[in-house]
Amino acid sequence: MRRAQRQGSLYALIASILLAACASLPPSAVPDIPPHSVIGVQENQLQPEFWIARESKSKRVVLDSRAIAEQNARLLQLDPSVHDLEKFPQALAAADVRAWIWKLSGYPDEDLFDNQGRKLEKPDLDALIESTALESVPASQPTRYGLVVRRADLRTFPSTLRAYDSTDDRNIDRFQESALFPGTPVVIAHESRDRNWWFVVSPLYAAWVE
Repeated sequence: MRRAQRQGSLYALIASILLAACASLPPSAVPDIPPHSVIGVQENQLQPEFWIARESKSKRVVLDSRAIAEQNARLLQLDPSVHDLEKFPQALAAADVRAWIWKLSGYPDEDLFDNQGRKLEKPDLDALIESTALESVPASQPTRYGLVVRRADLRTFPSTLRAYDSTDDRNIDRFQESALFPGTPVVIAHESRDRNWWFVVSPLYAAWVE
């Protein structure tokens, strides 16, 4: 499990900070979670017109369509965490699926603690890794596609278990990788041992969703 990958989950970090702040407030002061699930973002801010009106040079062309396409193509070549789902093969090889999962769902490189401040010991981590059912990945499987229809947490393991850096830290759940919003396409690569989770590959991240 790479620290750099977790730190790259900006949305998960912001969400964790906001939720931690809400937890310390009295019930009457906790803000309502809006339908789009982003606390502090108003409905009109989801429209391009809101941001265009704030920019004095909104009509200035920064990159034309060709330049944007070229930049996106370079990103796909340079960043292994970015995936072009339209170019996936018709079948997924076991080696690729196992590599995606093990890259994320391996043993952590630092001590972690649960909600009660108890250190996660090797048997706890063994159980989490066993839940990935890595040995049951087929040699080859048809590439299946899906579409996110409601906000979905992206988790390090197929589990809702929370993990923290210290016994008194409740700010950042280290098993919360990021999140997917409705409308995001994914490739379904594997199923957890309890069959309650999928390992999915999205355009910008690969992790477990419930």
